[in-house]
Amino acid sequence: MQNTNLNKFHIIQWNPNGFYSKIDEIKLLLNKFSPIALCIQETNFNNNKSIHLNNYSSYIKNRNHAGRASGGVAIFINNTVPSKEIPITSHLEVIAVNITAKSKLTICNIYLPNSQDFNALDIQNIIDQLPNPFIVLGDFNSHNTLWGCNDTNPRGTKIETILNTNNINILNNGQATRVNSSNGNLSAIDLSFSSATISPNLEWDVIPELSSSDHFPIKITLCYTNPYEIHTRNPKWNLSNADWNKFQTEIEKNLRNSFFLNENTIDENIEQFSKLIYDAAANNFEQHSYSGKRPPVPWWNKDIKHAIRNKKTSFNKYKRTKQIQDFINFKKNKAQVRFLIKNEKKKSWIHFTSTLNSKESATKIWNKVKIIKGIPSVQIKTILTDNAIHTEPQTIAQSIGHHFYSNSSNANLNSDFLKYKQETETNNSPFIYKNQSLGDILNEPITLSELNTGLLGKKSNSCGSDKIPFIFLQNLPPSGNLLLLKLFNQIWRLGILPIKWKNAIITPIPKKNNDRFKPTGYRPISVLCSMSKLLEKIVYNRLYWFANNHNLLSPFQHGFRKHHSTTDCHVKIESEILETFANKQIMILISLDLQKAYDTVWRYRVIELLKKWNIHGNMIKYLTNFLSQRTFQLKIRDYTSNTFVLENGVPQGSPLSVFLFQTAINSLPDFIPKPIQSIIFADDTHIFVRGNSISSITKVLQDCLNEVSKWCHNSGFIFSPHKTKCILFSKKRNITIPKIYLNSICLPFTENITILGLTFDSKLTWKPHILKTKKSAYKNLRVIKTLSHLEWGAEYSILLNLYRTLVRSKLDYGSICYGNSNCNLSKMLDPVHNTGIRCAIGAFRSSPIASLLAITGEPPLQYRRLRLSLKYITRILSIPDNSTIHYLNINQSPSVYDLNTNLRKPLSTRFRKEMSDNNISPDTILQYETCLTPPWSLNQYEIDTSLSTHVKKETPEIVYRNLFNELIHSDTDNHNNTQIYTDASKTSTGIGLAVIHKSSTQVFQLNSHSSIYTAEYVALLKGVQAAVNSNYERIDICSDSLSVLSNIKYNTQINPLVTKIKNIIHSSNKYIRFIWTPGHCNIRGNEEADKAARNAISNPNSLTLSLMSPVDIIRNVDKYCMQLWDSDWHQVTDNKLREIKHSVEPWPKPTFPNRKENVIINRLRIGHTRVTHGYLMEKSEPPICRSCNSPMTVKHIIIHCQIFTEARKECEIPDNLYEAIGPYADIPKIISFVKKIEMYNLI
Repeated sequence: MQNTNLNKFHIIQWNPNGFYSKIDEIKLLLNKFSPIALCIQETNFNNNKSIHLNNYSSYIKNRNHAGRASGGVAIFINNTVPSKEIPITSHLEVIAVNITAKSKLTICNIYLPNSQDFNALDIQNIIDQLPNPFIVLGDFNSHNTLWGCNDTNPRGTKIETILNTNNINILNNGQATRVNSSNGNLSAIDLSFSSATISPNLEWDVIPELSSSDHFPIKITLCYTNPYEIHTRNPKWNLSNADWNKFQTEIEKNLRNSFFLNENTIDENIEQFSKLIYDAAANNFEQHSYSGKRPPVPWWNKDIKHAIRNKKTSFNKYKRTKQIQDFINFKKNKAQVRFLIKNEKKKSWIHFTSTLNSKESATKIWNKVKIIKGIPSVQIKTILTDNAIHTEPQTIAQSIGHHFYSNSSNANLNSDFLKYKQETETNNSPFIYKNQSLGDILNEPITLSELNTGLLGKKSNSCGSDKIPFIFLQNLPPSGNLLLLKLFNQIWRLGILPIKWKNAIITPIPKKNNDRFKPTGYRPISVLCSMSKLLEKIVYNRLYWFANNHNLLSPFQHGFRKHHSTTDCHVKIESEILETFANKQIMILISLDLQKAYDTVWRYRVIELLKKWNIHGNMIKYLTNFLSQRTFQLKIRDYTSNTFVLENGVPQGSPLSVFLFQTAINSLPDFIPKPIQSIIFADDTHIFVRGNSISSITKVLQDCLNEVSKWCHNSGFIFSPHKTKCILFSKKRNITIPKIYLNSICLPFTENITILGLTFDSKLTWKPHILKTKKSAYKNLRVIKTLSHLEWGAEYSILLNLYRTLVRSKLDYGSICYGNSNCNLSKMLDPVHNTGIRCAIGAFRSSPIASLLAITGEPPLQYRRLRLSLKYITRILSIPDNSTIHYLNINQSPSVYDLNTNLRKPLSTRFRKEMSDNNISPDTILQYETCLTPPWSLNQYEIDTSLSTHVKKETPEIVYRNLFNELIHSDTDNHNNTQIYTDASKTSTGIGLAVIHKSSTQVFQLNSHSSIYTAEYVALLKGVQAAVNSNYERIDICSDSLSVLSNIKYNTQINPLVTKIKNIIHSSNKYIRFIWTPGHCNIRGNEEADKAARNAISNPNSLTLSLMSPVDIIRNVDKYCMQLWDSDWHQVTDNKLREIKHSVEPWPKPTFPNRKENVIINRLRIGHTRVTHGYLMEKSEPPICRSCNSPMTVKHIIIHCQIFTEARKECEIPDNLYEAIGPYADIPKIISFVKKIEMYNLI
């Protein structure tokens, strides 16, 4: 571990004679010294250009009276340091900033050019305006032997007078700060002086080796007490090349030598097991820690290091000799450094972007994107509390930790509620259950299947206080899993959690647009012990299944629930607003802000609410203990605060906390009277009502808020009136804004309101949201542009994926609603879409938009919105538990929309035709059901795919038949056992399926839009129904669809038919075994089912099933939207790509050796290149082939031009454009041809 001094702060001052011209050297300085302040003179900034330096706040004063960009001063302050500009009244170029680093300090930056005279009063005036203590620095162009010049001029005398008049000390130590580039004369005209009170704590030095300007950078070091403080970092696991087999072997070995006794306490057993895992990891995996050094810039190498050393050596030699040859050598070395930095930086950037290819891991790609976006790492170095300054990690952790503690403390609660809370908990009486047996199923022992399910998911390396990441648990051997299961069941039985599991390690994360130098500017991110989170995940799965199975959660809650999303809330609100406009009504929506929601949950009340749901026994004991004695420690770097107690609320970072919070807020909609409606997403609550009279609406809303206030008094929650907003929707004019009060405070009305990321305006034009989305998307588009140079850059597929993730996702969000805006408004986003695609593929700027979209397979935004809307409608119609289904099933005012076509329609009404085209109907769509079988219970069925272990090509039919006969006769009670055979068949004329049991045959037909996959599911469903209705107790259902049986067994894909099958079996007293049966092996029942299924397609007696799987509908929607787009593409005329690309179906993606060749092929295919269409940019005449006297086109160059005939033959270029550059073209030959005709650099 390396020491890092936390009590030294660097300030860099420099006159680079142009900020951007010396940006490379500036970045080197920032990287090497990490200064808290960078002071630049002669910035040469332009007034109309915004200045940005990553991780620094900028304070700038430009020269305004010049006709060009010149002069100016700037101070850049590190974002980890609080800063505030000090206004200075002066005609000089000066700027001052007050910072807080251990204590307050004012930094003043001055530039006094040679051409501008000044007097002592000008400088004195500036000093008089500076709060003490201060540092004044800058380029004064003043000579004086006092600070190392060879002579003293009048300007230097004036500065000396100022120093003598005031209690100020000069910091210069005689070193030269500038070298004259023409004659080599050295001078010290860059000065630094400070208040006498802090000058003993300042060190001053020149850094000539890191300058390509005639001025040298100067480093001022601010030293505080305890300069030898040690800063260490805890080690982290290095698992990049982990050998998990050795890890498992060592754990198994240690388990054989360990004893876990029932007599031991839970804490002792867990501690012993944790130590066993940790020791095995320590013996097999390395740990590494932060070295304390900042990594070099990516383009740093030994050549640059050597060149800088030579430059420093030559400068020192020149200072000694003052010989002209030594000065020339110094200038050569100086130029060499600048050349190397510029050249290596370019080479490094090309290499950096070129490594973004399909071979790179997703993690590395996103880490690089994060670097490009300039997302800073969070470093908290200063916190201000009650006028006190905290810069030590321990005190910072303590102050932020105390703030988090206060959020959940009793002192933060309403005094009336606190009294009510204490009385209720004191008068606690035994709870009387209404139907206690209902919750018995929750108390069953934890099973191995639950443990294995909980271990699935993302591999995490973060550690709690036990220093065991979740990935260690995922790689335990079977014996380790069994022991872990035993320990979990010990905890489950006793209802006591280890004390260590109740302590969270919290890392503070800055809140967006908040003051990062105050404790209130941070939110907590908790890390709990991995074993604790695993058990909580198992318990959460049980509770969530129980609540869903018994419909306990409010239908108005859409947060953190399966098959629910923010879009549900948006669609509900949009539909209500449109109904308001259609019926010429008024609607008021109130967005309520729940203050410190998770921190103010009343734990006792949550337990009582769970008891009302008939939850008892092990579950209620576990949850009660889980919520008690919760503590946390706050971590800053590797320093932790004292332990704080969470007096109220649910613990952050726990999977269980979400469900417990939902339980606490679940009753809120019951206190909202009709006709007012409510929508809740986690803690975001919105209430609204519409009507004809503003006075009646106001009254019911006010009554509702009064009821909500009563609910808050009884629940402990607080709605903040200061953050709550209202908005009025209506087409009526001159409506008086009503006064509505919450806790005696009048609520504000606004013209725009953002609800879960979607901005609604009072007229629902969507213009504010579209403008906001466009701005945000363009900001992320910079990443694509940065990586998409024409000659080098990221791989084409990576750029497209980045576009889809960073940009298109923003355009997609909320588009189901805002797509209903005016056509011209929604088209404002098209340029973002088109630009992103053009940059990704490197197309020429004149390329037709239709070609850009067709060559990439990216549909126009209008068809993408249609696709997203139809898929959303399909999803909602298949989920009867989602209350949004009401807005899609029932058109509340159909006559209004039919009579007035100018009205904007709600979602399902405006897509009525498209829904009909895709068979999207609530009457036919298969709906998801809640699984009646608890995930931890044993199934009443078995999936036997043992025959699939034999390779079908290598296994004779007779072997399969014998194995199958052995399988069906393996049951000891053959008299009570029977076989049912199912199969499905799909042809161009339809889909048929059959179920055969003994002599009975059932045949069915499905909609032709269904898939064979769905048909196999339906056949199994019908087989299960036949089995349940039979007189046999044990039934074998035989199917040749291995994929369907595997999905039922492993739940690899969500399908409503799987749940239906399981629920039918659960409701019966039958035991069913599904057997995979190889097809076409002369297994009698299977062959009969296959024949019957094929005949069912044309059999008039087949029963037609009008059901459609949502999976099939969504697949058909994709085809439907593609066909609409393809139809548009076929109508495109005068398009070069259209000659070789006859549909919008994506072409196969070839692998290109580099970005440039990819760009060349894309431009050739589109038909727009620099050589053929550059005239459009230059506004000149179209180019003509001199030899053929024909227009210069891609087709002419590749196919017709007589000059290139020999090159064509040599490179074997086909004589038609489709074969030459189409999807199956020989790319290397085309590239070779382009090079041979010397157009490789002209495309």
